Amino acid sequence: MRDAAAGRHDRAARTWERLASTSTGPRRDAYLLDASRAWFNHGQAMKSLTVLRKVRGELPKNDVVIDMLLATESLVANNPTQALQRLDSIAPRVSDPYQPAYLELRARAHAMAGDAVKLIQALSARGALMSGDANISANHRLLWRSLRELSRKGHPLEAPVDANANVAGWLALANHYRNYRRNPVGLRQQLADWQLAYPEHHATVITRDLFGPGIDELDFPSKVALLLPLDGRFSSAGIAVRDGFLAAYMDDTDNARRPVLSIYDTTSRDATDVFKEAISDGAQFVVGPLVKSSVEKLVSDNANGAMILALNYLPGDLPAPSHLFQFSLAPEHEAAEAARRALAQDLTRAVALVPDTDWGARVLASFASEYERGGGILIDHQGYNPGEKDFRMPITQLLNLNSSRARHRRVSSLAGEELEFEPRRRQDTQLVFLAANADQGRLLRPQLNFHYANDLPVFATSAIFDNDTTRNRKDLDGIVFADAPWMISDDPLVIADRQLLTQYWPNRMKRSARLYAMGIDAYQLIPLLFAQRRPLETSWPGMTGVLSLEPGNRITRGLEAAQIKNGTLHYLPPLDEFDEPGMDPADSEPVVLQKSLQ
Repeated sequence: MRDAAAGRHDRAARTWERLASTSTGPRRDAYLLDASRAWFNHGQAMKSLTVLRKVRGELPKNDVVIDMLLATESLVANNPTQALQRLDSIAPRVSDPYQPAYLELRARAHAMAGDAVKLIQALSARGALMSGDANISANHRLLWRSLRELSRKGHPLEAPVDANANVAGWLALANHYRNYRRNPVGLRQQLADWQLAYPEHHATVITRDLFGPGIDELDFPSKVALLLPLDGRFSSAGIAVRDGFLAAYMDDTDNARRPVLSIYDTTSRDATDVFKEAISDGAQFVVGPLVKSSVEKLVSDNANGAMILALNYLPGDLPAPSHLFQFSLAPEHEAAEAARRALAQDLTRAVALVPDTDWGARVLASFASEYERGGGILIDHQGYNPGEKDFRMPITQLLNLNSSRARHRRVSSLAGEELEFEPRRRQDTQLVFLAANADQGRLLRPQLNFHYANDLPVFATSAIFDNDTTRNRKDLDGIVFADAPWMISDDPLVIADRQLLTQYWPNRMKRSARLYAMGIDAYQLIPLLFAQRRPLETSWPGMTGVLSLEPGNRITRGLEAAQIKNGTLHYLPPLDEFDEPGMDPADSEPVVLQKSLQ
């Protein structure tokens, strides 16, 4: 096919799939195999695997792409041992053009098995096959992200006594990151020490790429002001943010540049007046306010004199001045992440069930925007009254069950007798996006199941998860949701901190854990924003998510995800973990890496 020969593998894959949809028997299988290979060569391993699973006949023998996909399937099933066995069996048959994809699969299998040394060896061998700075740098970034993921999961990163300088250098770098990832300024010093110890290491030339060019500029202001409501309506939120901020501040005692901190209560005072008082007291950096109206007041009053990290977003039509950054736990981040998760599973047709509230409208708009931007179609949505307990009407309308019953009545009338009948929900959707809190979810999920949607995947925001381990979560089984790492991460260090704080403040951690994490991140963001020519140029892994700066000085969060199974939480791997470019046998050079392990 011309598209495949010209490198347009995605177009070729879609053509093969269309041909398969109008064919039967061996011809259909042949088209599906061609489509699967094309998706693999386009870098869409999961789509390739999805198409391969539709083949009904026996798979061809001695087909390198098919065998690598079967190894990928083993990784998806969390079976790295089986994946390595399959990869070992095809090693002599892997031609040069496919070596980079093959070595990357080996690296992923070793990473899943927790073997950092073999991971480094596989990706180093892959890099040796590459030409061009872009390809080589991309391979280094993939290696680094893979090591960072191993570090996050608590796997050992010690170098064996016989390790060569390449392996030892990568492991030392990963250990520095593990030990100082919550301390950007401390990480800067550790990175400088590492560069002195490994001046010839391959990673030295891209450390600025890995950690951001601004790492040499990291510094704290001499004095920081924290503006929060500590009494009244918003006090519980303000106190949680304060406590998280103080925890990070107290954990930074080894930092010789740790700033002097002053805390101001904004409960009954004008935000601009409090800001001016903080500036008069010598603050060079202001964290807060927390309440949206107070942030708007600062902007409308043209408050100036210090950099500001506001703990809420301005309305979309109100531009932020250059010295003001906006940080929020916006539910829109979670809805967008749910959309990306659904699309990554090739679920491209959705319906949504959301409350008839401003919050419901916001998360629906965010989900729809991200979903449609990625090629999905939101077929329908229904609102529900969050004060009700019986959601029969919106669910039956959403699933077109009323139309099914109307058809039954017409057929029974024509037949002149009452026919046996089981309602049939709509068949044009692949998932439900559910916007609900945990109490609503415990009612909605069983009612969706009762109304014949038990086979539809359900995606939600973090509101569905209340962090109350004393309550039964089985009514929420199957739901996938995005949340802050502080809430759901399987990182042993995060788990230990979370459990310690829950032991001391169980009620507070149930109610306000995410806001506590926001306080931690607010402190860590200070050196990443202060005195930076390019603030937060490289994303930073915080407790509320992977933090990045968007136009308009908005800090957004890349979130983690989990699924509730049998009432317990199961952490889900990062997006795109298995979607990496393969190789076209017609190519003489390795494909440039387009995506990397998150």
